[in-house]
Amino acid sequence: MNANSKKAAVKKYSADEFKGLSKEEIIELLNNDEKGYSSEDVVEIVEALFPSQGEPVKHWQRWEVKIIQTESGPKFEKLKMARAEVKISDEEAETLNHGVLHGGSTHAVMYFKPE
Repeated sequence: MNANSKKAAVKKYSADEFKGLSKEEIIELLNNDEKGYSSEDVVEIVEALFPSQGEPVKHWQRWEVKIIQTESGPKFEKLKMARAEVKISDEEAETLNHGVLHGGSTHAVMYFKPE
C-alpha cells in the first residue's frame, strides 16, 4: 500500500463518524470498503489507527486461498504460502479471515497459525 493511500484511509477512518468504534468494527468496515483493500492493507491501516499497546502479537502464515461456496457455508482451499511469518494478533487474524470468507471473493489471502 502506498503512503498516500494509507494516509487517506487513516484520515477517513479517524473522522468523527467512526469515533468510538472498536478495532473489530473498523476492520469489518475496511474489509467491506469500496476501495477493495487487501488484507495486508487492512492490517497496515489498523496498525496506524490502533497503535499496539502491549497486545500479544503472534506469528501467523499468510496463504493464498481459493474460496468455495457450499450449501453448509464458505470453505477454503490453501493454494500457496504468500508469507511464512506475519505478526498480527489472534483477534486480527480471525477478523480478517472472517471478512475474506464472507466477502464474496473466489481467491483471497487468509492467515493460519504455523503447523
